[in-house]
Amino acid sequence: MWKALLKFQRRSKLTLWKFSAPILIFLTIANGGWTQVDRLALVVGNRPVTLSEVRAWVYLQSGECLSEPLKTADRKQINRMIAAEKLYQVGTQFGKFKFQPQALRQALRVVDSNRGFRLLDSGYLQRCHISLPLLEEVLRRELVVQHYIRSRSGSVKPGADTLTVLASGLKPDVLVVNLLFQENPAKNTSDSGPLQSEKH
Repeated sequence: MWKALLKFQRRSKLTLWKFSAPILIFLTIANGGWTQVDRLALVVGNRPVTLSEVRAWVYLQSGECLSEPLKTADRKQINRMIAAEKLYQVGTQFGKFKFQPQALRQALRVVDSNRGFRLLDSGYLQRCHISLPLLEEVLRRELVVQHYIRSRSGSVKPGADTLTVLASGLKPDVLVVNLLFQENPAKNTSDSGPLQSEKH
């Protein structure tokens, strides 16, 4: 009886392999044998920022997908993201801000309802190449930045853009490497190449 059971198990494993191997080969070929790799977009301080994070940040702020190639409005949003990243790094130097996952989801629903129930539409998220966990992480960082801004907004003149004023006044400044586009300080214009996710 025991020998018969072992023989059956060997046969069933062999049959399973016969059916699963062609399926795995087909899926590999259908995917082109490529694995999607997220592109490095920015380095703010010592933190690399991926293109997916930039997409999620722009989406959270404007409700729009990041365009390819970059438009002027997208470049402005990315510059604001750089400023926010600087303030985040300064704001977390002396401690970490922890948010419960439930509180983050609730905050995301509040933002979503203020934007006309658009942000959490799964089809729109997919079209913009954004995952919900990444959107939650970007919102968490944004909440830390907003806390930092509120604690120091008294030093900013009324009517000024508090985010950019506080970020530009940091001493020492946080080093930024922008791999999406280069700023030309003389003309205040920027050049951009097409944004594409790299494949390896």
